[in-house]
Amino acid sequence: MASASAINREQQAPYYKGSSWLLGSLSELEKDPAGFMETMLRNYQDVVQFRLATESVHLCIHPDAIPHVLHENHMNFDKQVFDYKMMGSRLLGKGLLTNDGPFWLKQRRLSQPAFSHKRINAYSKIMQECTRDFLEQWRQKDGQTLDMTSEMAAFTLRIVGLTLFGKDLVKESAEIGEVFSRANHLLTRRLFSGIPDLVKFMTLDFKLRKAAGGLRKVVDEIIEERKGKEDQYDDLLSILMQARDEEGRGMDYAQLRDEVLTLLLAGHETTANALSWALHLLSLHEEEQEHLAADCKAKCNGQVPNFEMFKELEQTNRVVQETMRIYPPAWSIARRCKEEDEIMGYRVKSNSLVFLSQLVTHRHPAFWQDPENFRPSRFSPEESKGRHNYAFFPFGGGPRLCIGADFAMMEAVIILSSLMMEFKVEPVRDEVDMELLITLRPKNGLPLRIHRRK
Repeated sequence: MASASAINREQQAPYYKGSSWLLGSLSELEKDPAGFMETMLRNYQDVVQFRLATESVHLCIHPDAIPHVLHENHMNFDKQVFDYKMMGSRLLGKGLLTNDGPFWLKQRRLSQPAFSHKRINAYSKIMQECTRDFLEQWRQKDGQTLDMTSEMAAFTLRIVGLTLFGKDLVKESAEIGEVFSRANHLLTRRLFSGIPDLVKFMTLDFKLRKAAGGLRKVVDEIIEERKGKEDQYDDLLSILMQARDEEGRGMDYAQLRDEVLTLLLAGHETTANALSWALHLLSLHEEEQEHLAADCKAKCNGQVPNFEMFKELEQTNRVVQETMRIYPPAWSIARRCKEEDEIMGYRVKSNSLVFLSQLVTHRHPAFWQDPENFRPSRFSPEESKGRHNYAFFPFGGGPRLCIGADFAMMEAVIILSSLMMEFKVEPVRDEVDMELLITLRPKNGLPLRIHRRK
């Protein structure tokens, strides 16, 4: 971190007053988070500070600010923030997403082998099998209007269950999807219940704990089925169950359950959202859809792509990347500044909250021409050359870069390529709004009409 003498104590980031003298910008962020973020980007280009009730917040907009928080000085920015505390205590426990410090590092190292190049190659075979099954289901639904959010959630949940935990969750997918969706909404509302409304606070808390209990029950069943059979499987669950520390101690049950729950939910929710948004954008841009379909057919010859073909499908990779630029599934990152620091020349006091937002930075006009427009060619080698490394950071960055980034990209490319080779998608609604929950979802689902290609 910057030394106290080196920090410019006079240089304060521009201040956004907010609509309430008592709560600052809390009610604005609660009522319309997308609109609030748009206002920040429209009026500020680097760093802006505002207040959420008693919390002082710095929103880092410019890509130059991102690596300082996530990489260069990451030790000074921890996860002791309300968002992660609430996700941990009410939903995910002490899993990789919410944990911090030496214990997080230990768990990360234990889990990392499950996402090696060799294992991801093996996972691709399961992804292919699931994709073939899913295509067959869609063939029976030709011409129908389907909700892509539920379709993609069930699809990716099955893949995560089979690849990481050796469990086909096809029967449980509807229940898990419904419970997690409820928890996602409740947790978001609970995060904004810092107003003195005790009844609202307690009601939301009760409902959230109940939803979380339903998810933990599913995870308990997954672990119980595996007991005594750890050495018969070669997946993440077996790695975690057999892992031992330097003193020969295994992971206790509560921690094992937290890690399984975190990877089960995070591993399918973000990819499902990315795929839903990709299909939405392609349905609105028929030329891009046809270009993608032709490219996939030429390279895959009508077959579900495998691990070796994943990187060769450049156009599909670009569509997925451009989708995550416009609609990043994980749309914000929060950290707390432990000791006084400096970001882009601005003083940040100790104990301040620091927000990074992919939704904002991915649309920064200084780095993206016509940022609202869907144009996958932005990610061609020619256009990507010289671009700021943190102008696009859908998987975070630094030591806490998403452990499943390669897994998610391969999964999204295999699925999207396969769907586009065989099906066309058409829009049903005139507009689809964003819903900024813990993840970025289409509001009220995403109905699209599917047609088999001739």
